[in-house]
Amino acid sequence: MQKKMESMLDFKKHYSVLIIVILIIASCTSQSKKIQVIDEKDPVSATNQDQVSPYEAYLDNFRFENGTDTLLVQRESRVFYCGTAAFEYYEELKKSGLKEYFEKYNDLVEHPTFSKKIEANSKTKILWVNRGNEGELMELENETIHANKELERRLFEEKAFVQITEHPLAMDKVEIYTTVFYPVSNKTESLIHSIIKNQGEWKMKLLKREIR
Repeated sequence: MQKKMESMLDFKKHYSVLIIVILIIASCTSQSKKIQVIDEKDPVSATNQDQVSPYEAYLDNFRFENGTDTLLVQRESRVFYCGTAAFEYYEELKKSGLKEYFEKYNDLVEHPTFSKKIEANSKTKILWVNRGNEGELMELENETIHANKELERRLFEEKAFVQITEHPLAMDKVEIYTTVFYPVSNKTESLIHSIIKNQGEWKMKLLKREIR
C-alpha cells in the first residue's frame, strides 16, 4: 500500500514538472511569434511614414552648409511671433481650410525623425530652444545647460541658430522657409524650399537661397 502511494506521488511530481515545462515552452513560442510579428510590421510602417509625409523629402535632402558642431533649433516651427500676427495666421489657416494640413502632417520639428536625420546629415548636435513670450528671453530646453548661464550665453553667441516655418499652399504643396543665423560670422542664410506631391511621391525643390 505504501509503495503504491509512493508511486502515485512520484507520478504526480513528474506530471507537474511536465506540465510546467510544456507551459514554459508554449509561453516562449508565443512570445517568439509576437516578436516576429512586430519585426515584420516595422519596415512596413516606416515605408508608409516615408510615403505620406512631405517632411521626409526635406530631411533626406537638406544639409546645413557650414554648420557648427552644435545647432540651436527653435522647437516652435509654425509661428515665430506672438500676439496679433499669430492670431491672424491661424485665422487665415482656418479660412483656407489648410488647418487640416497640420492636423494631418503636424510640424516639421515634431516629425519623429527630425533630430536624428539633421544630426546625421549635418554631423551636428541639436539643442532645442524654447520660444520666449513677448518680452521674454529665449532659453535652451536642456535644464543642465540652461542652469549654466555663462555656457548658455556663449552658445547663443557662437552656435548656428535655426528657425523653420512651414507655409502650406495646398494639401499636396508646402513651402518651407529655413533661416540659419551664424553669430560668429554675423551671417544669415535664408532658404525657401517647395515640396510638392506628384504621383504619390513628395519632391523638394530649392526656390530661393539668400545670404546676407
